[in-house]
Amino acid sequence: AVCFQTREILDAMNKDCGIPLDQLQVDGGMTNNKILMQLQADILCIPVVKPSMPETTALGAAMAAGAAEGVGVWSLNPEDLTAVTCERFEPQINPEESEFRYARWKKAVTKSMGWETSEPLSNGNGINK
Repeated sequence: AVCFQTREILDAMNKDCGIPLDQLQVDGGMTNNKILMQLQADILCIPVVKPSMPETTALGAAMAAGAAEGVGVWSLNPEDLTAVTCERFEPQINPEESEFRYARWKKAVTKSMGWETSEPLSNGNGINK
């Protein structure tokens, strides 16, 4: 569902700004899953690019703190920074297949709505939880 939810968000962003993304840059623990990253590229129909170091948000916060006035542990000058290596996942399915999968997911989400009731649950012994 994460890949389809990301697609929903990117579709809304693209519609609002009128400038579609040409690639998605990702980070975080989930990016260690190569199958997930490939599925994301397939669903979005754009490349997904992940840095070799998955926790770049935490690294950026640490670097900013280390470069703070009076700390001076790190320099944020571009010439002092090393290049970040990245892995790139290219879409492997055609846009029609991607659209078909996305439409099926949206249909499943729609069908799942309205099943919950406000009635109290019973544990089978007539006692409500």
